[in-house]
Amino acid sequence: LGVMKEGEKVEGSVRILSLGDTGGASNGASASKGGGAVTPSSGKYTLSEKLALNAQSSGSLAICWYGGRLISAGAEGSLQLWAVDTGSGQSQMLSEETAHKSNVNSLFTFGDEVMSGGDDGLVHCWSVGPDKLIKRRTIDTTVQQKTDDASESKGVSCVIAHGKRLFTAVHVKSEILVWEVESGKYIGRMRGHLSWVTSMTTVMDDDLLVTVAFDATVRIWSIKNSSTSFFWEATKAKQVKYEPLSGLLSVVALPKSIQTKHDPLKEMNVITRQEVVTISEGGDIDTWSVDMSSGAAVVEHEKSMKHSTGELASAGLCLLESGGKSSDQVVTAGSDGIVKIWDSSGAWQVVGEIRVDGGQHPINMCSGSGSDVVGAALGVMKEGEKVAGSVRIISLT
Repeated sequence: LGVMKEGEKVEGSVRILSLGDTGGASNGASASKGGGAVTPSSGKYTLSEKLALNAQSSGSLAICWYGGRLISAGAEGSLQLWAVDTGSGQSQMLSEETAHKSNVNSLFTFGDEVMSGGDDGLVHCWSVGPDKLIKRRTIDTTVQQKTDDASESKGVSCVIAHGKRLFTAVHVKSEILVWEVESGKYIGRMRGHLSWVTSMTTVMDDDLLVTVAFDATVRIWSIKNSSTSFFWEATKAKQVKYEPLSGLLSVVALPKSIQTKHDPLKEMNVITRQEVVTISEGGDIDTWSVDMSSGAAVVEHEKSMKHSTGELASAGLCLLESGGKSSDQVVTAGSDGIVKIWDSSGAWQVVGEIRVDGGQHPINMCSGSGSDVVGAALGVMKEGEKVAGSVRIISLT
């Protein structure tokens, strides 16, 4: 390593890279159970497919973890609850519930509940029993989606909850509708995006909501004290110099990027800065800082990386967890069938990579769990052809 850059001498070194043995019996057995070919990994982790959960006939669109169990959903509208044991390589479908009339676009774990949102405009709130999902209540967002076009989709693209509030991103006018979680009472709407919102997360101790959309913008909203006021917008095209505009597909907050300072009036430390990560249709991974040190939210672009050089029809972002806490490891997955593990603690480097199922099927979403395990939802509609759905469980060693 080390070359001359713009007249500056870069200190040279030689790095020794260790490659995991992907040709041994253990990885071969894992690949057989997972039904896919294992690609040699680079860097810190060796990635291998441990399990294939085949339940969806027409594409797995959403997944989430609830404790040690996994919930999957797909294009036919049903939800499955799985018991997953990556150590033994065993899995069992505990229950399957009829949930939505068509695509399930979003799953979100909130306290002791899991929330699902779909193209039918409904949001269901489920409790997770020992061996089944139990529907507690349903919120019909279509009653608040105002349109003069009867043919316009009234679907829900994603859901997130915080405190006593539920935020549902809907198709009509690309709005975010706000509800009371327990009662389902409608509170208000948040407007600003010009096309469908694809993903949401919270930052600054959940005081701010971050949303991204196909309009290639990051928006920051104040949700403290039930407020829905608009704070700031970062337009991707102005920050990253490339054309054409590339829609944003997913966003995740980096918990370990938090910076604080002592507030003498509150006699406590308050969060002043935190970073979020986005992935775009162009395969770009971008980090953004949300800075509140001056009292107002300021969003600035930090750095760019590449998940892929080609266009992505779908993509997901998630964090690995260790001991119940999020780590510095960020997972990116896309319609190119590739899952990458990034170390975000320093200069952002790929520390693990695998082409799931030989890259034969697109990945729509990923979800990280404890014990260094990632779930990847495979199979989406492409060019009018139904691709069989599957969830692949990927183990990191």
